[in-house]
Amino acid sequence: MKSRLLGVVIFLLALNANAAIIDFEEFQSSAPLDVSVIGGLEFTRCVYPRGSSSCVDTGAYVFDISSLYSGIDLSSSGVMGAEIATQLSIKSVDNSSFDFISVYFGITHPFEPITGSLQGIRNGEVVYSSTNIVPNQEATLYQFDWQSIDEVIVTSFGGTGLFVMDDIEYSLSAIPIPAAVWLFGSGLIGLFGMARRKCC
Repeated sequence: MKSRLLGVVIFLLALNANAAIIDFEEFQSSAPLDVSVIGGLEFTRCVYPRGSSSCVDTGAYVFDISSLYSGIDLSSSGVMGAEIATQLSIKSVDNSSFDFISVYFGITHPFEPITGSLQGIRNGEVVYSSTNIVPNQEATLYQFDWQSIDEVIVTSFGGTGLFVMDDIEYSLSAIPIPAAVWLFGSGLIGLFGMARRKCC
């Protein structure tokens, strides 16, 4: 009886668990790829086409860093990573809040320093900020643990090298369990209780 009840509780709690890491390794390509949605997150960067003064939203610039810059280890889990070209916005696909836990950063040209800043946005306001990200040529872990934000804005400054990110650890906010599921769960518990009364 107790094991069945525990199983129901674990099942209901599992519906709310959504932690994940984006390592970009699913995009195995030496040619740069424009990727908009990865693992429940939406990536947007503003690009000015040649000869245009209007900004066009595109996805993250994902590529095999090792093929372009041999000997530089900017990826913590594999060869793929995403460039932060001036500014990159990260949101959940359904615009719900999420937790931004950690990310690896690196740069391709140490003699041309590039710094970065991150902002965590909730309801249109900056609630978290980290203004002095100074990565090096090896993948460096930065821990944030930002809770319940709507958007992360990553901005890079200075240098002509590449500012690259990898292994984004995040957690989509718990999806509210519909009342019907809770009712179903409590009904199962009640049935187990009635079955126990009849048999014992």
